[in-house]
Amino acid sequence: MRVAKEGLRFIVPATGLAVVFGITGLGGLGALFFVLAAALVFFFRDPDRVPPAGEHLLVSPADGEVLGVEPVETPPGPATKLTIFLALYNVHLVRAPFAATVASAEYHPGKFLPAY
Repeated sequence: MRVAKEGLRFIVPATGLAVVFGITGLGGLGALFFVLAAALVFFFRDPDRVPPAGEHLLVSPADGEVLGVEPVETPPGPATKLTIFLALYNVHLVRAPFAATVASAEYHPGKFLPAY
């Protein structure tokens, strides 16, 4: 199983601290950072996915529960909005299940609130 490279900046320090604390005799802290590193590896995992074969199939770009698929109007024109809820145990990696071109992207600043 691969790990997403974006997660390495979190996983490597946690693993390093686990090793350092383990070597220096602070086993409790070492165990805590080892558990943290394992949780981060689990969160940033990148398992292989094999989409089903066939024509005219659309595969979800992410794990999780599809909450809605609806048409929306955007400034460039009509689009389809796909809403997927990712729980903490889902793979947090978005894939592109079909060829497409992103016509525009917008950032809307907001608050970091729990998903529920």
